Amino acid sequence: MIKTHKAPSHTPCSRGFTLIELLTVIAIIAILAAILIPAVTGVRLQAREAAKRSAYRQMFIANNMYAIDNDGMSCLVNDARSGVHEQWYYLLSPYLSKEYKGKWKAREDGIFVDSFYESPNPANKSWTGVGLNARLRLPDQNTQNAYWTTTNGSEGETLLAAITYPEKRILLGDIKRQINLTVDLIDTSRHDNKGMFVRFDGSVVLLDAKQATFSITDPAKLDLEIE
Repeated sequence: MIKTHKAPSHTPCSRGFTLIELLTVIAIIAILAAILIPAVTGVRLQAREAAKRSAYRQMFIANNMYAIDNDGMSCLVNDARSGVHEQWYYLLSPYLSKEYKGKWKAREDGIFVDSFYESPNPANKSWTGVGLNARLRLPDQNTQNAYWTTTNGSEGETLLAAITYPEKRILLGDIKRQINLTVDLIDTSRHDNKGMFVRFDGSVVLLDAKQATFSITDPAKLDLEIE
């Protein structure tokens, strides 16, 4: 019997990748990464924005609940009548849902801070980037919805039901520092040159600097078609 020798078979899997094939694979991975990474980043950004919108709505609801317990008055920006400064985020904290109440612990421990906010003073925990509107009677009156001292005749509470243009007037939103939402503190840098604000009707909107200014100083002049 004559033995025959078979030539060793070579399958595609038995050889290594060539340099060209490796470069092709690397190029494909790079292309996929270039497509997927921005998409994932965009999804995360949208999730953060949705969480912020939800938090702002919770604050709107908390303000309405505060009014029920306080003779119909909207929450004060600051209440110093007792000799101790009670900022609005402490005053609203009992009315927030469990999800958000955990972010509003005693005093400056764990106060809700806008995740889009880059504080110019990180050491000061009261700089949250979220402010409550203190000028609820503009343009008719400049009286502040606050008590900055134990007695001050130019300050006082505002009846929630008496607030005009609730569908236009800002309750709270993005500011550069802390506590008080005023024209000079409006921050419209966090959402493509717009700031996020919640109105007295509960709607959460993105406004540019001009829109936000009118929403505080003279809501009657603000066009409703801003979304």
